[in-house]
Amino acid sequence: MKDIKKIFKYVIPITDESKLQLPAGAQIFSVIEQRNEIVLYAIINTFVEVTKTVSIRVVGTGHVINFDLNEYKFLGTISLCGGTLMFHVFFSDYEYCGR
Repeated sequence: MKDIKKIFKYVIPITDESKLQLPAGAQIFSVIEQRNEIVLYAIINTFVEVTKTVSIRVVGTGHVINFDLNEYKFLGTISLCGGTLMFHVFFSDYEYCGR
């Protein structure tokens, strides 16, 4: 199997939970604001055909956290609409994070 890694970007919807299909072994490493959207970056091997589902949670400041924080890794805080909206992004990713 070839080991060719690339960085891919994924737009994350602003919703309580979304599911993301990533190639097995992907490494999620960053989340930023781009064009007023939440964008997640991951390193993937383009030759891996098996995918894994990752749960992404987006929580606004002051909103209720309705999931078990022990099951998620904090990825980052995003500022949208000129700083009037703040979102905190978490992901469940035990296999990729080595948990």
